[in-house]
Amino acid sequence: MRVPLVVLWAAMAMPVAGRAAEMAYNENFIVLATDKTAAEAVLAEANRFRDELAREWFGEELPASVGRTTINVELAEGENRAFTWPAGGEGRRYHKIWLTTSRAEATGNTLRHEVVHVVLHTGCPGVLPAWADEGIASLYDDANRVEIRRKILAWYAKSGAWPELAPILAAEQIPADDQAGYSVAASLARYLLSRRDKATLLDFAAAGKRDGWDLALKTHYGIADVAELQRNWQQWAGQQQPLTSRLSARQSGYGVQTQPNSGS
Repeated sequence: MRVPLVVLWAAMAMPVAGRAAEMAYNENFIVLATDKTAAEAVLAEANRFRDELAREWFGEELPASVGRTTINVELAEGENRAFTWPAGGEGRRYHKIWLTTSRAEATGNTLRHEVVHVVLHTGCPGVLPAWADEGIASLYDDANRVEIRRKILAWYAKSGAWPELAPILAAEQIPADDQAGYSVAASLARYLLSRRDKATLLDFAAAGKRDGWDLALKTHYGIADVAELQRNWQQWAGQQQPLTSRLSARQSGYGVQTQPNSGS
């Protein structure tokens, strides 16, 4: 008897499901959670985020079943941890998300952040550097994380002890507990979005990883090199702190406002 594809896919996910016992699925996601209500709620929001984010960053929804993802949910009030692992080699054909978080965040910004990774890995398989991947995902984080990172950037601006961008651009990963790294990555993504549109940011990030950052900066932003980027970003980031301080209490990173093709 032929086993349905969804059964095989679920079987692949089960060994890492831990205490998860209930399942909800469609052509894009399998969600394993401790209760059916949670599984169905996460599935609905993950699918909605997937469509919204793909339209936002690529101008169209991803094809159904491309970049399939299993989501393992452990509901834990007072905790908020998540991780996404792209599988399937360079093609990023499958993904696994682990969520240990509250019921609200399992369908909120924590889930959205991880689905950003899925969308980016699926639309740009294997080509984005860590700072772009995490920086873009961090634009959708909750207000608490946004405020933590604002304070880090405000300290850089006040002390003048700005981190060097060159090693951040070249880094293969940003550790989950490196809030300073996430702060810089998200701020750099915002700065570049203030100069050009989302498509340019993705093209630049891929080109920089492939061809080198100086050439990519000249081609996509008219910036001479990483040293000029460093100066421009520091000036811009320092100017953002008073405005961000007023807004951060009531805004998260969702609904990123950009100035497409402004060139300045």
